[in-house]
Amino acid sequence: MAHHSPIKVVFLDRETIPDHITLPTLRYPHHWQSYPATAPDDVIERLQQADVAVINKVVINDTILAALPKLKLIAVAATGVNNVDLDACRANRVQVCNVQGYATQSVPEHVMALIFALKRQLVGYHTDVRRGEWQNVASFAFSLILLAVSQAAL
Repeated sequence: MAHHSPIKVVFLDRETIPDHITLPTLRYPHHWQSYPATAPDDVIERLQQADVAVINKVVINDTILAALPKLKLIAVAATGVNNVDLDACRANRVQVCNVQGYATQSVPEHVMALIFALKRQLVGYHTDVRRGEWQNVASFAFSLILLAVSQAAL
């Protein structure tokens, strides 16, 4: 059986991901190096021995890729890949992927919150409360909003 050395994974901008978000543990032998942030002039040096680059906001362009012959994968810790030169990646046989399952819970929750906000005109109510309308108008009320929302046909 051939012995494979651990791959080197380098996360260039870990501080762009909040600390309360736990990064998954890799299930294969690897060496992990993480930097809070990486200036553009430090990208090549930090990725020189990397097999995998994990980035969020760091830009990876054709000049950087040309200097990193060992790099095989760029994993973008977000949904967009606009900071990665995809043509240069193809030319250099570097795979690019984004986060699987990113925001699968928060996006639907946000959509539902927006639906309720629009249905109940919460922005308008909020504006009126900030302007003092709640205190100045006798007939202004938020009567049973939660009950109404629960019974509403969306």
